Amino acid sequence: MWVQSMAYKTLVLVDNQCFKFKADREVRKDNSSSVSRLECDLKDLDVTGIEEVAASDRCRVVGKHLCGGATDLALEISANLRSLRGKAAARRLDCLGIATCCHHRCTWRAFVAREIFLSLGFSAQEFQLVSWMTGWAVCGHGNPKEAEAEARARENDTDAAGHPLFGMMTREERMAAGRACKRLLDLCRARWLREKGMAARYVKYAPQDVTGENMMLLAK
Repeated sequence: MWVQSMAYKTLVLVDNQCFKFKADREVRKDNSSSVSRLECDLKDLDVTGIEEVAASDRCRVVGKHLCGGATDLALEISANLRSLRGKAAARRLDCLGIATCCHHRCTWRAFVAREIFLSLGFSAQEFQLVSWMTGWAVCGHGNPKEAEAEARARENDTDAAGHPLFGMMTREERMAAGRACKRLLDLCRARWLREKGMAARYVKYAPQDVTGENMMLLAK
């Protein structure tokens, strides 16, 4: 429905694993859109080798369930789109929208905004702690789609309760700290996008009671 409403003519789907292909069949129903699906890891994706991308003057990037470092890989790919075709580079990437999630799976190696994070006075070692603490944000949220994040959150919550420092924090305080850590990482990403010449925003796209992972990066 979303694809038809936006009248996209060409759609390239990239997935690490493909299962039912329901979205593909739905989009192909009216024969108005060309749909191709690539099954690969984002770290191995070379957008210059995708014919549909090479033939397009403008591209839009949309990402969901790009857990942890996968978001950073998608941001790198998006930035690379702007470096194609010389003088047309600034028009190459029309816009992007990526719903960030599973920040506990972020890695220092993949994180695009390392220099920005360091400039704020943090260290690479502290990045690991910040990433770990993001798991507190979804403690007890109860959405079955967030089972993995909640499992990690419960583990972190249990570990935190026995920690000499974190044990003094209430569950609500830990959840608030977890959300703050998520914002820290995502706002570093937003600043990285701005330094790449894009107008970036960090916005809420769903209520907290629908999903604890309710923030996304928008840029154009």
